[in-house]
Amino acid sequence: MNKMVLLFWCHFLGGRSAGYELKDRDLGKIHKAASVGDLAKLKELLKQGKDINQTDKKLRTALHVACAVELNLLDGEGRTALMKAVQSQHEACVHILLENNPEADLADGDGNTALHFSANLPSVTVTQLLLMYGVDLNTSNQEGLTPLSLAVREGHREIVQLLLKEGADVNVFDCENRTPLMIAEEQGMTAMTQLLLKQNKKLRVSWGIATPLHSRGNKRKATTDS
Repeated sequence: MNKMVLLFWCHFLGGRSAGYELKDRDLGKIHKAASVGDLAKLKELLKQGKDINQTDKKLRTALHVACAVELNLLDGEGRTALMKAVQSQHEACVHILLENNPEADLADGDGNTALHFSANLPSVTVTQLLLMYGVDLNTSNQEGLTPLSLAVREGHREIVQLLLKEGADVNVFDCENRTPLMIAEEQGMTAMTQLLLKQNKKLRVSWGIATPLHSRGNKRKATTDS
C-alpha cells in the first residue's frame, strides 16, 4: 500500500520540491527521489529492492517526505493532488490527503471539485470518503452541474443515492435551466426519476407545462409544497 501511495505522490510532484526543509547529506537515495518527485529514479530503486520503509535521521520514511508537498498545489490542468487521487481512485491517497486538511472544495478550471470527479467516475468508496470529511455537496461547475446533477446525467444510481442521503439539493438548476429531475426525465431514466421523486415526495416541478420534455424553452421553476 505504501509503495502505491508513494509512487502516486512522486508522479504528482513531477520534480517539485516537497514541504520539508531537507539537506541532501541527511537523505538516502529513496528519500532524495521522493523529495523531488523523481518517479523514474524511485521505480529504479524499488526494483533494486530498496526498503520503502527506511527512515532518515528524523525517523521519516520516503512517504513522509513525498506527502509534505503543498496539498493545494495545482498541476498543469489546474487540479490539486486530491483531485488527481480521486481521478486515479487511489483511496489510500485520498484518505491521507483528507486527513491533512487540504482545501477539498477547490475547483479546477472547469469548476469541477474532487466530488464532481468522484461522482463522474463513479467511485462509491471515494465518494463516501469525501462525504465523511464534509465536502460541499452543491458546488456547481461551469456547466452549472452539481455532483448530484452530474451523477444523474451519467446514470450513476448508487452515487445519486449517497448524495441524496447526505442532503444534496434536488432543486438546483444547471446552465440549461434543468434540475436533476429534469435531466433524468429528458434522458428517459425512469428508475432515476423515481429515485429523485422518492427522496422528496412533495417535490413538484412547475414551469407552466406538465413535464420537462414538453417544456423546452419555457421558464422553469422547481418548488416544494409546504
